[in-house]
Amino acid sequence: MSWAQRTRHLSKEIALPKERRAHAELPTDAEDRWQIGWRLIHDESLDPVDRLAGALVALYAQPLRRIVSLTTADVIATATTTGLRLGPTDVLDLPDPFAAIARNLPLKRRTGTAEQLPTTWLFAGGHAGKPLSATSLGNRLRAIGIEPRKLRLSATEQLARELPPSVLAGILGLNAHTVAKHTFKTNGQWANYAADRRP
Repeated sequence: MSWAQRTRHLSKEIALPKERRAHAELPTDAEDRWQIGWRLIHDESLDPVDRLAGALVALYAQPLRRIVSLTTADVIATATTTGLRLGPTDVLDLPDPFAAIARNLPLKRRTGTAEQLPTTWLFAGGHAGKPLSATSLGNRLRAIGIEPRKLRLSATEQLARELPPSVLAGILGLNAHTVAKHTFKTNGQWANYAADRRP
């Protein structure tokens, strides 16, 4: 709009609202992130849903929309391991206690009729056949001191420093372009990986 006034396409007598500049969101501090991870591992007073969802954000940089879209079919349990399918092909091995939590979801919370209906959503919502919404999950995490967006940004930056973009894209289902951007931003050890490879 200010361009329109400068080029006289819009009268200068019209008062325009001040432009709002978006501030880049800062990631959670690395030490705070590890404190959150420790709490999610050890604090059994937390709701299991919040523990697993929080871990998927804090440790594996998962967006809330993907977390709430997970189903029981995404949990791959064997006699010795429990995996979670986050990406298109690979399965992420979950450590305990998160493996045990994933095997026991979804939780039945009430004795009403809706609770008796089968559901395949890992993070079941309050209505029969519906998953928990990303907004509701975000509110739950914030209620226990977790800022999902900041925490996910912190996790993405660390993972991008430590793992090749192709691994993150495959196992964690993260967007390859986004991973590459974070890798270059953080000067990760894989920043020159593609350029240094020889066919």
